Amino acid sequence: MLDEKKNIRRLLHRLADLIADEAERNQRFAAELHEILGTREGGPKKPRTQPPPEDPFEMYRTKGEEGFKSWLETLDVATLKAMVRQHRLDPSRLSDKWKTKERFVSLIVERVPARLKQGDVFRHYGDRDDAPDKGGVPS
Repeated sequence: MLDEKKNIRRLLHRLADLIADEAERNQRFAAELHEILGTREGGPKKPRTQPPPEDPFEMYRTKGEEGFKSWLETLDVATLKAMVRQHRLDPSRLSDKWKTKERFVSLIVERVPARLKQGDVFRHYGDRDDAPDKGGVPS
C-alpha cells in the first residue's frame, strides 16, 4: 500500500514536470494551460485594494466621533472595505456585498468605538466609590 502511494506520487511529479517543461517551450500550450486552470500569465494577482492609510482606532481616539466620521467620508469604498476586512469589523462578512460608502461608514462608526470599549469593566474594576478595598475581601 505504501509503495503504491509512493509510486502514484512519483508519477504525478513526473507528469507535473513534463507539463511545466512543455509550457516553457510552447507558448500556445502555456496559454491553453492557463485558460484551463483559470490562471493568468504574468504571475500572481496583485491585491485589488491598498491597506487603509491610517489605523481607525487611533483616528477615533484623536479625532473624536464627529471628526472620525468626517474622516471616513473622505475615503473611497475600496479603502473602507479594506479597513473592515483588515480589522475584522464584520466577522459575518455581510459587508462583502455592499457597494455604498454610507453603509461602510455606518458600520465602522458603530464597531470601532464598541471595540475600543470592550473590556472596560475589567480595566476599571475597583475604581468605583462603592468598590471594596483593593487589598482584600469586602467585609
